[in-house]
Amino acid sequence: MPAFFAYPYRRFLTASPARRRRAPTRLNACVALALCAVLVGLAGCGNSSSPRGGTQNGDELVIMASNGLKDLEFLQKPMEAAVGHKLRFDYVGTVEMADRLRNSGASAADFAWPASGFYLRLNAAPKIVASEKIMLSPVVFALKKPRAEDLGWDEKPPTWDEIAHVVGRDNLALGMTSPIVSDLGLAALFSAGLATANTAPVEVDNLNLPELKQLYSGTRLIGGSAHWLADAYVKQENRLDGMINYESIVLSLDAGTQLGTPLTVIHPRDGSVMADYPLMLINPARRIEYTKLLAFLRSPAVQQQIVDRTWRRPVLAGTRLPKELEAKLPRSLAEPARPGFVDAVLDIYQTQMRIPGHSYFVLDVSGSMAQEHRMDELKAALRLLSGSDQTSLAGRYARFLPREKADLTTFDSHIVDHLSVDFASPDGYDKTRARFEDFVDALEPKGGTAIYDALQATYQQALKDRKQQPNYYPSIVLMTDGESSSGSNFEAFRDWYQALPDTAQDIPVYTIMFGDADSEEMKSLAELTGGRVFDATSSSLSAVFKEIRGYQ
Repeated sequence: MPAFFAYPYRRFLTASPARRRRAPTRLNACVALALCAVLVGLAGCGNSSSPRGGTQNGDELVIMASNGLKDLEFLQKPMEAAVGHKLRFDYVGTVEMADRLRNSGASAADFAWPASGFYLRLNAAPKIVASEKIMLSPVVFALKKPRAEDLGWDEKPPTWDEIAHVVGRDNLALGMTSPIVSDLGLAALFSAGLATANTAPVEVDNLNLPELKQLYSGTRLIGGSAHWLADAYVKQENRLDGMINYESIVLSLDAGTQLGTPLTVIHPRDGSVMADYPLMLINPARRIEYTKLLAFLRSPAVQQQIVDRTWRRPVLAGTRLPKELEAKLPRSLAEPARPGFVDAVLDIYQTQMRIPGHSYFVLDVSGSMAQEHRMDELKAALRLLSGSDQTSLAGRYARFLPREKADLTTFDSHIVDHLSVDFASPDGYDKTRARFEDFVDALEPKGGTAIYDALQATYQQALKDRKQQPNYYPSIVLMTDGESSSGSNFEAFRDWYQALPDTAQDIPVYTIMFGDADSEEMKSLAELTGGRVFDATSSSLSAVFKEIRGYQ
C-alpha cells in the first residue's frame, strides 16, 4: 500500500467517514488500486531510468497554502510523483498570502492554494494566471447537540439573525477565528454580514451591525486557523457551547472520540460563504505542472480520498458520499466582489464588532538579546503593533486598535520593567502610542533569564484585570531567546498553574521560539495553557507578531 495512505491524522481527525462506518471493502480496494494506477501513469514509474522533470536536479516547486490544508499532506508524495518535482508547502494566513502575491508574485510561489479565493482575487488578481476549484466546504454554526435540540435547530436550521439573537440573549460561549489572518474568519464574517444585511446589494451602510455585534459578543476563544480552533475547542469543551467552523472540520471532530458532547452541524437557512479551495497558478512558467496537478487532484480516485479522509465535498460528480453529506449542498452566498467593501467591513469588525483585546507581552531582555541583532528584531516587531507598517495588508491589521489595552513586562534575571497602556484612554490614541514607542525604544539587553517568575506574575495580573474588566479578551505572549536560568522553572510554573481553579486556566499563553529558546519547553508551555507555539527561527519576528495578532 502506498505510504500516503498511512498519513498520521491529527488526534481529532482520527475517525474518517470510511473508517468509522465500514470495514475495507472490495470497492475500497478498487479505489486504492485505481489511485495507484493514476500515480503510476502520471509519475512514469514503469521507466525508472528516465528523468522526471526537475526532481533529480533538486528543482522544487512552492505551493503557498492555507493553514487549513495541512490535513492534505498525505497527498504530497503522490502529488510530487504526478508533477515530476519536489513540492514545498508554505503555510500562511490569507492576508499575508495576498501581501506576498502583491509584492513578489511568481517569486513568492509557483502556486497558491487558499481555502477561499475571493480575498486573493480582490487584492492580487493580476498575479493569478489560472484558478480551479478542488473541493468544497461551507461555513457552519456548530452547537452542542442538547442545546441545538432545545432550540429546535436540529430540525429547522435558523438564520444568521436568529443565531445572533440567541448568542446575545443566552450569552453563548463560542470559538471563532480572526478574519485578519484566517480564511475561515473571513468567510464567517461575510457569511453573517451578507446574510444579515438590511437590503441588497449589500453596502457597508446597510450591514446589520447590532446583529453582528451580538454574534461576536459570544467570542470566548479566538484562533488563527480552522484546525487550531477545533483542537483548542476539544481542550476547552467544558467552557464553550459551540463554534463557527467549516463543515468538514466539525464533521471530522464529531466523528472522533475526543468530544464529551457531540456537536450539531447547522447550515444557516440564508446560506454561507463556501470554501472552494482553488488551486491557483502564479508562475506562468509552470503551466504544464499546474495542469498535471489539476488532473491528479480532480481525478475520481483522489476526489474519493479527499471525501473519505477530510469530509470535504467533491467537485467531481459521481463521488461516493457519507450520509452526512448526501443532502443537497447548502445555499452558497455570493462572495464579495469589491476590495473597498471588504476593507471597510474588516475595519468595522476591528473597531466595532469584535471583543477588544487585552494583550500581555512577557519579553526577554537578557544579555543574550544583544547577540545577532535580536534586540533590534524585537523592537521592530513591537513597533509593528503601534502602526509602523501601514503599507502591507497584514501590517495594517497588526496595529493596536483604539479599544485595546496592552501590558508589557520585561525580564532578565528578574522583572525589569512594566508598562500598561489603554489605547482608549482620555490622553488620546497618539499620546498612548507614543508612550508605548518610548518604552520599546528604551529596551536594553543585560542580565540572566527568569522566564517563569515574569510569566507567573503576568498571569496573576491578567486574572486580576479580568475580574475588573470582563468585557476584554485576554491573551499572553511570551518571547524568549534562551532557557530559564534564574528563579522558578517550568515544572514549578506547571504545578502552580494546575493548582488554579478550572475557571482560571483559560488564558492562553502563546510562546515564540527565538534564538536559543528551549523549543520543547515552549511547546509544552503552549500546550499546557491552550496556546500555540510560533517559530521565529525560520521566519522574522515581525512576521510572527503579525500572525499572533490574529489570536488576540
